[in-house]
This record gives sequence, structure tokens and C-alpha cells, in this order.
Amino acid sequence: MSSFQLAQASSPLSAITSTALIEIVHLRQLGAKSVGRKSLIHRFEHNEWCEITDPTLEAGCRRTVTVNGREILAEVEDITNPEWDGFYGPLTHACKTGDGFLVIYSVTSKESFDAIPRYLDLIKKHNPHPDAVPIVLVANKCDSYLLSARQVTPEEGERFAQTMNLAGYIETSAKGGHNVEGTYSQLALLALKHKQRATYGDAGSLEEREVESNPALSAFCSSKCLTQ
Repeated sequence: MSSFQLAQASSPLSAITSTALIEIVHLRQLGAKSVGRKSLIHRFEHNEWCEITDPTLEAGCRRTVTVNGREILAEVEDITNPEWDGFYGPLTHACKTGDGFLVIYSVTSKESFDAIPRYLDLIKKHNPHPDAVPIVLVANKCDSYLLSARQVTPEEGERFAQTMNLAGYIETSAKGGHNVEGTYSQLALLALKHKQRATYGDAGSLEEREVESNPALSAFCSSKCLTQ
């Protein structure tokens, strides 16, 4: 996996007066309960910590990010687990329409890590481009104060991402903010690359070729958490 410098997200969508020239990508995220999925979205949208414990609460946001001078509107949706909503319609639609995915687990829960294959199967079953759509494995709750509670090592996460041929692996902290904005921003760029390739074919558009020309943006790196 190539390394890269995590990009920073720009100001919230409310500060944007026009999105006519902004590319739009649809990002979806899945994962077990209590891994911090909704708190990650809140951190990305508001740059603040908020502990969200209601598993039935819908979460999503729309925010522009700027990567390499390119503005992208990221529409992020958290996919409610089917065992909570009781039916698969919204889940199937979300997996089908996603341009990029975050599959999230908590480093303090081996059970949430072991559930990852299930979510990958859902994406690959319903997405029209199962072998091409970018999927990033996100290890959340990597805060240093939780070090003694850690049940999944960075090496395990990175090895799994490589074995499953995912776009990459990264560690985050919704509470401390570590790698959160950069993770969504970088996935937005990878999703844009994928969307343009799916639209224009192997030749791609001018924008897609521009993204392709930068090998450092082709995949996520293994990013150890440095949150203090």
C-alpha cells in the first residue's frame, strides 16, 4: 500500500454558495454497533467530539473537501445494521449506490473486527462494481488511554486489508480527531477516481487521468495512531 499525506477537509457545506463545479461522491460506512461510526461522522462534520450511543439514530452529512486543489462534495451516510432496522431495503440501496466505503471496527473489540467479512460481503453482493469500488478498513478508538484495552493490533488490521485487497487501512480516533478528516477526504478522492472510471471506462476522463497520475493517492497507508 502506498503512503500519502492525509488531506484536510475544507469548511462545511453551509459556507459554499454554489456546488455547480464541485464533483459529488457518495460515501457509505458500515460496522458493528459501538465502534464509533456516528461519532466519526460528527467529528468530520463539526470537528468536535460527541458520544452518540443510540444505535437507531440515523447519521450522515454533506461536506466539501479539498484534495490537491480539487473540491469534492462528500455525501456520507452511515448504514444502519439490518438486525436493528429489521429489513434490508435501505441497506441494499446504500450498498448499491455507494462510490466508496468505510468499514469500521473498534480496536478495543475483537468481535467487531471479526464481523468485518460480513460487511464486505454485503458490499460485494450489492454494489455493481464489487471488485473496483474503493473500500477502506478503519480501526477506530486508537486513543492512547485505551491502549491497555486494545484487542486488535495494527498489524492484524493491515494484514487483513492487504489479504482482502482493500483500498487501504487506517487508524482513527473520533474522540481525539486523529486521521478523521483526512480519511474521509482521501476516500472521497479515491471514490471520485472510481466513479469517473466507471463512467468513462478505462480511458477515463481528464480528471480521472489526473488523479491516476499521482501514485501516492492510489491507496491508503498503514497509519499508526499517534493520539496522546
